[in-house]
Amino acid sequence: MFGLTQANTYGWTSPTLWAVLGAAVIGFTLFVVIERRTAQPLLDRALLRLPNFLAGNILGLVSLAVMCSLFFFLSLYLQFASGFSPVRAGLALLPLTLLIAVVAPVTGWLVSRVGARTFIAGGMALTAVGLLVLAGIDAGWRAWQLLPGLLITGVGIGLTTTPITTAAMGDVPPERTGIASGTLNASRMVGLSLGIAIMGAIVAAQWPGDLADSGVDPEAFTDGIALGFQVNAGIALAAAVLAVAAIRPGTRRQRQPPSATAAGTSGSPLPPPVKPPRRRSAE
Repeated sequence: MFGLTQANTYGWTSPTLWAVLGAAVIGFTLFVVIERRTAQPLLDRALLRLPNFLAGNILGLVSLAVMCSLFFFLSLYLQFASGFSPVRAGLALLPLTLLIAVVAPVTGWLVSRVGARTFIAGGMALTAVGLLVLAGIDAGWRAWQLLPGLLITGVGIGLTTTPITTAAMGDVPPERTGIASGTLNASRMVGLSLGIAIMGAIVAAQWPGDLADSGVDPEAFTDGIALGFQVNAGIALAAAVLAVAAIRPGTRRQRQPPSATAAGTSGSPLPPPVKPPRRRSAE
């Protein structure tokens, strides 16, 4: 994350930057090697062979990356380019928050009837549309001009939140739900950090300034945010395509009790237990 956010500060040819990125790659490689050799890994690799679980983790990462970068940089825009106070900036983003909070539970109630894939694909496509609307932003926009894009994006994100969890967890065996839910939450937290880092790098490429300084250039800062929204729209659209291609319908399969499928890989039922012969009492 540090390498991505500081790339424009150090420059892409900087040895320091590539040393940091190289250390990140080495650290990730060591994590994979250790996880493969330990008896009790943090990540159960067998779960990644479940198509819906793998796709759900990727989609969870992407959706939170898009949502958190949107919240973070729009709040900065309202304060630095529009002169809003932090409280007023939060109130301006309230429609987005409320829509997510309202739409997500309703979607959770309907997902078993409609299917997770439909909601995820439709929600990510709507999110892409909302981000493209917001990408028309300029330094003179007021809060009401953000409203159409916020409403579309809020509905889109709300439609995806619960179905992603449903898709990812639907085929997980009951005894592995703990580690599976932990993996999904970790993927989302990585998306949170990664989304802000990537958009931060995009904004910094257009406006190589420091937010701690008072002399923020509103035009350059807004241009960077607009480009970041365009990139995020492309990512959201790619996620919609991934949902259609990778999420399989009918995620929760019917599971038989262990006694019914314990006879090898054939799945044939076990024969009934043989009762021992009764002993005849001595006369």
